[in-house]
Amino acid sequence: ATDFSAIGERAVEAGFEIAVEGTEVELFSAWQLPAETMGFHHPVEAAADLLAPIESSMFAATNGRLKELAERYGKEGVGVVVSQREGNPAKSILAKLEAGNYGLAVTGSHGRRGIKRWLLGSVSERIVQLAPCSVLVVRGETD
Repeated sequence: ATDFSAIGERAVEAGFEIAVEGTEVELFSAWQLPAETMGFHHPVEAAADLLAPIESSMFAATNGRLKELAERYGKEGVGVVVSQREGNPAKSILAKLEAGNYGLAVTGSHGRRGIKRWLLGSVSERIVQLAPCSVLVVRGETD
């Protein structure tokens, strides 16, 4: 799983480094629109019409970035699949893992502490706690 940050890219690189010939790596990214655009705040009547082009643009951009990572880090003999989902990152990653037959999930951790962690949460921590498979966490710098 990647959020396209530097640590997310390091996680992708680590996933490909440990992948052996004959296996498949799935690059996955979850993105979430702000609450205001999802109808939780006013105005709500035009939300569906306004969201369609934004979602389409996000889907295309995310797909392109996933393919770039696959080209950059992919290696011979290792299959690559790219996928994405709009939604809460931790919930989306866990749903993906629960729906599939994965042997390992690889994700990055920004290493946030204190108020930043409280405000932003920890996607990697939730994945480690709840994933139905082994999880490799590539750590970033703590702050």
